[in-house]
Amino acid sequence: IFGEDGLLGESLPGYERRDEQIMMVRKVCEALSASKHLMVEAGTGTGKSMAYLVPAIAWSVLNKRKVIVSTNTKNLQEQLFHKDLPLLEKILPFSFKSALLKGRGNYLCLRKFLHALTHIEFELDADERRAMLPVVVWAAQTETGDISENTAYKALADTAALADHLHCIGDECLGKTCRRYRICFLWRARMLALAADIVIVNHAVVFSDIASANKILPPYNDIIFDEAHNIEAVATEHLGTSVNRMRIVRVLARLFRKSRRKRTGYLAVAGRMTDDVDVCRAAEAATNVCSEIVKVADDFFAAVETLMFSAKSTDDGTLAFGADDVAGPHWEPVRNGAVRLIAAMADLCKALDAMTGVMREIKKFSRDSGRELMQDIAAQSQFLREIGSDLDFLIRASEENHVFWIERSRPRGRRRETYCTVSSAPVRLAETLKEQLLDKKNCVIASSATMTVGGTFEFFKTRLGFGLLSENRVILADVGSPFDFEKQAIVRVTNFLPEPIQKNDGEYLEGLSVFLEELFAVTQGCAMVLFTSYKLLDAVYERIAPALKAAGINLLCQGHSGSRAAITRAFQTDVHSVLLGTASFWEGVDIAGEALSCLVIAKLPFQVFTDPVFKARYDDVERHEGGAFMRYSVPNAVIRFRQGFGRLIRNRSDRGVIVIADKRILTKQYGKQFVKSLPLGGKGCARKDELIEDVRRFLAGP
Repeated sequence: IFGEDGLLGESLPGYERRDEQIMMVRKVCEALSASKHLMVEAGTGTGKSMAYLVPAIAWSVLNKRKVIVSTNTKNLQEQLFHKDLPLLEKILPFSFKSALLKGRGNYLCLRKFLHALTHIEFELDADERRAMLPVVVWAAQTETGDISENTAYKALADTAALADHLHCIGDECLGKTCRRYRICFLWRARMLALAADIVIVNHAVVFSDIASANKILPPYNDIIFDEAHNIEAVATEHLGTSVNRMRIVRVLARLFRKSRRKRTGYLAVAGRMTDDVDVCRAAEAATNVCSEIVKVADDFFAAVETLMFSAKSTDDGTLAFGADDVAGPHWEPVRNGAVRLIAAMADLCKALDAMTGVMREIKKFSRDSGRELMQDIAAQSQFLREIGSDLDFLIRASEENHVFWIERSRPRGRRRETYCTVSSAPVRLAETLKEQLLDKKNCVIASSATMTVGGTFEFFKTRLGFGLLSENRVILADVGSPFDFEKQAIVRVTNFLPEPIQKNDGEYLEGLSVFLEELFAVTQGCAMVLFTSYKLLDAVYERIAPALKAAGINLLCQGHSGSRAAITRAFQTDVHSVLLGTASFWEGVDIAGEALSCLVIAKLPFQVFTDPVFKARYDDVERHEGGAFMRYSVPNAVIRFRQGFGRLIRNRSDRGVIVIADKRILTKQYGKQFVKSLPLGGKGCARKDELIEDVRRFLAGP
């Protein structure tokens, strides 16, 4: 299949045999056949997708065993399902079934959608009606019900309030008792997944499934993670807990909302459906408790906000805490507020339970719409119990192997408003991943272009639980990359700039800005700069924008020039442009060709200690193993660094220069770990003109 005269070679113009790809295919076959786990690093250009899809399909069909393929990004998920798998369906000598499965919130719930349209005068305000228009048109045509198909809706409104009319979550789902079950998009997707040989999902769905005791995915024994370097971050998010005002208010808003003209929500609908005195009285009682909870919640989060200002919160608005902190006198208003809020939500649950008890006695509520309404009210009661349980867990802060923190942030589009979220996350995930995933599955394959640090898998083996298994249970494979980096790229380091540390901030900023102006004049744009913070990005943007504009170079900047997708499209279209990006641009951006000929990495991407989870894990490594900087901080930065480095060379015809504007990679002992992780050596330049001349000469060459 993978030879030049094989099935892929016959079907794909310009196909070339890649030894690295064939090596990965063999390792995937070995892991599946021997029921072993595999960690495999395969560089860009290897053809990872085909290297695991073909063996997975063959294994599934031959053995009648389902294989789950999980990605980190929806982009790769869509590529696998809509591009790679259809190609394989055409060329492979055996047939197979595949399915795409996303989380519940991605699918249109016809019951809730039609309820909103039926009661539109009560359920939707003027702005929400406008945003709903493209949904109505799309809903009549869609075959999948995947809301991501509807770009018009996503552009108009992606608000939580409107989403509640479109999606069904948790206990709101009536399952097979729902009138719309036979045409339900979610259940259709799940039934297709149940019948499929290969199911494409993302990491969020996998770990949501683990957190919810396997209620989402069909039964499986073999799973392949692509973009596996993100597993720990995604698992942390889905195995953690958080409570904020918005989470509470969203539940209350489903129950009761009041405007100048009307009352809406499930409680109001129940009152309109019957004139029964007991139902109306129960609805009124529950409504009064809803109003009381809003006041109690406001008091609690005001106390949390006050604590944030009085305590030593970090510059980015986070405050870590533990059981000893909560027991202190400063926390008394927060403790008392949490107790009152939990009690108020418990009172509302009792009122809702009493109301549904009364409704069951009335014949009207035994019919379809009435039965569904009771289910919706009962679901909100369950959500409130979960919030109360989570808040109690958070405010005690006594669970071992957990970090607790408060974070202050701004809602999207509201610069003046802030809100606080109280959160927790597990510190060590290795044992959980071993018990919940590695021990339960026959074969777990973790694949990425960046799975090693300094040439070994030790870091991810430790973090992801593979290191807790016996050696004969795990296969490790670094298959390399088919690219000739020595010919396709050069690496240069700015030894003439000061170290980018706090005491040199001003000097480094000025030096970097002047250097970038001169560098981009030589490259004529065609460049991307990766930053580790918005603060430095914004400062550089302000300084170089006038010079680049005068030179006719279009400057695109994250946070200034539109969405990530819009900036990326503009950068690809305008070859002689410069893109300044941070965070999300370090990975998942695929720009081949002349548009990206020069990549600048402003700083080595060390994570800041203001991140509570990172600091807790750093401290945990220091406490149990020692040497946390080299064992945890440096490896994390190396993985991020390699992801950024990988943005430049995307195919065999790409060529370009990588400039590292952080001389610590050559001057510090830990810099060796970064250098060892690069596919080619770098050269430090003591003078700016020397570096720029090297760049000019390389780009002008053949």
